[in-house]
Amino acid sequence: SIPLNLTGLYSQVALLSGVPDYVFYRHSQPGEPVGDFGVIELKRPDHALLGTYSLKIIVPSRSVRVAQQEVARHLSALKAGQFKNSSDFFAVGNRQHAIIIVGRTSELVEKCKNETQLMQFKELVPQGMQLYTYCPGSAGM
Repeated sequence: SIPLNLTGLYSQVALLSGVPDYVFYRHSQPGEPVGDFGVIELKRPDHALLGTYSLKIIVPSRSVRVAQQEVARHLSALKAGQFKNSSDFFAVGNRQHAIIIVGRTSELVEKCKNETQLMQFKELVPQGMQLYTYCPGSAGM
């Protein structure tokens, strides 16, 4: 499950940077000046999550790298209020989040065979981005 309690979740919000799968926000909690906002980018479960450079090194797949670039562009557009439709809402937040859902958990288990590779996997995405996989039984999109 996603580690945020979302207040609003909107699909297909047109930004000048393109159209993210979902835009979300979370109202501020007591003691916080403003809430959080972010984007969720969905890729297909059958897209690769990881590549292997050697037996010891894993790298993000092309799908993951493309998704990282997309969410970075969308977050910048959200922060700047660059909506295609001027009637769309404006997101303000003190923390921004990017969530990428791609690949299958079984691929992660298969390719991360030791503690070093699991640590490499955790460092594949920049701070503020989170990478999730589809469960083994999930249907293709």
